Amino acid sequence: MKSSKRISEIPMSGIRKMFDLAGPDSVNLGLGEPDLDPPAEAIEAMCAASKAGRNKYGPTAGIPELRSAVADYFSPYGRLDGSNIMVTPSGSTALLEVTQSMVDPGDEVLVPSPGFVIYAPHASLAGGTPVEYGLTDDGLFQPDIEMIKERITPRTSMIVVNTPSNPTGGVLTKESKKALLDIARDNDITILADEVYCEFVYEGEHQSFMDSLDC
Repeated sequence: MKSSKRISEIPMSGIRKMFDLAGPDSVNLGLGEPDLDPPAEAIEAMCAASKAGRNKYGPTAGIPELRSAVADYFSPYGRLDGSNIMVTPSGSTALLEVTQSMVDPGDEVLVPSPGFVIYAPHASLAGGTPVEYGLTDDGLFQPDIEMIKERITPRTSMIVVNTPSNPTGGVLTKESKKALLDIARDNDITILADEVYCEFVYEGEHQSFMDSLDC
């Protein structure tokens, strides 16, 4: 069976390469796999919903009540309602769907380096070209704004921003956020903000892009 040329051009992630190199006595300090069971209340509620017949296909964008609840949860970061929310099977799925929706073949996507391993492959799967930008070396790991400006071309369609960052732990500052928004607006570029770790900010304040939605 022959796989697509598109898939064959996506390199294996460094994480998976390390897994292959790990010996039988290695300790995995990598992926965020919880060692706790889900709350009993959540399991009971899921079972009850299934027994009550709520086990059919739901609306494509998610159950309206859930979308509204998610909007309420994130309301401290911006004026949101259920129409701004789409429920996906996972955060990685959401990132893929946004990239597929916003990137055309030939487009360029700026991705952080170091950064999470799926950003560049997602751009490639959409027919785009990932272009890496660096982070500052001052211990704050902010996006290198000058490097981003230098790497923007007429083909740049999206900038991926991750805050707090995986793997550096860097938290975007207010100044960096403003600079990124200015660049995006001046060049008509979409910002894909991966804020999945927004609850893990212990110093300062999480700078969310949810207050800057263009919708």
